[in-house]
Amino acid sequence: MGVNNQDFGKIDHLISTGQVKKAVKFIRELEIRFPNDSNLNVNKGAFLIDCGSVLGTESLIQEGIEACLNALNNKEHIKNIKYNIANGYSALWKIEQSKNIGDENLQESKKYYREALQNEGGDPNLLLRLWTNFGNCYDHIGRSVESIECYENALKIDPKFHMALGNKGIAL
Repeated sequence: MGVNNQDFGKIDHLISTGQVKKAVKFIRELEIRFPNDSNLNVNKGAFLIDCGSVLGTESLIQEGIEACLNALNNKEHIKNIKYNIANGYSALWKIEQSKNIGDENLQESKKYYREALQNEGGDPNLLLRLWTNFGNCYDHIGRSVESIECYENALKIDPKFHMALGNKGIAL
């Protein structure tokens, strides 16, 4: 027995209800109880990135990115893992922007969104988020033509996807 969907649901619930520090503590407990659980290793990076983003803690975000990078050998979840890595670099970039520091993490974010989008197919919901977030990267650096193209790619999948519609409207 290892980490299950209930455990992940608990982490998600703790984060969504603002109990982010408790979510991190629970992740740490799971790591101790199930150190070699592949399901945990694939998902903990995303949770740590989310927690670090909410708390504004660069070290948690970086730990999440490292966890995702270590899980890249899991080909079954490669798109999701690269999506999470890209989100991590975007989160670091947002923190850096608040401190007026460069855009290296935004470039890394774009790289992983691009890599995740290279292979055809995949979960349509993940593809919607990938295209929209990739467009956001372009929008952050003032490249509105490229951002609009990304939002339009998302809208080809789901013409009513509100995030892509709203972001495209802002980019126009």
